[in-house]
Amino acid sequence: MGDRGMGEAPTARPGRVLCVSTSVDTRGGIASYVRTIRGTPLWARWQTRHIVTHRDGSRARKVVTFAAAVPRYVRALARPRPDLVHLHMSSAGSFFRKAALFWIARAFGVPVLVHIHSGRFDRFHDGLPGPLRRAVRRVLTQAAAVVTLGEGWAARITRIAPGARVEVLPNAVVTP
Repeated sequence: MGDRGMGEAPTARPGRVLCVSTSVDTRGGIASYVRTIRGTPLWARWQTRHIVTHRDGSRARKVVTFAAAVPRYVRALARPRPDLVHLHMSSAGSFFRKAALFWIARAFGVPVLVHIHSGRFDRFHDGLPGPLRRAVRRVLTQAAAVVTLGEGWAARITRIAPGARVEVLPNAVVTP
């Protein structure tokens, strides 16, 4: 029986998480959140790998950062295969970059957690033409879960994508 006693459940292998976000060296809420989680024991316990898809700077620097991230992301999906992809996104360009990565993960059969940090996601969605609004809804409804920062945002995301599995998780804060 190994080191388990009779009747005990087997100890599950800790999951592997692939975190995809802006660089922790950038400004903003996503970088702050990832920095905070990276500083906890969860980062190691979840065997988290981090792919940086965005950096502050010129448009060229942003394009190069994303272009360089895509092959790293594909390799990270292949071996060792993560149990979950955690995509941190905002709206506009952030959403569309992460939506492309979302569909790549789905092609690899890896569930995706979509973590929305935008304070204007509903306005972004509502301002899109019909086909793009449907694309947004499809990402949200196909995600394993959609994380919002509060109940108000959960209601807004549910209005956009009624079939989405929405969970509320307030931003992480460091306590003394």
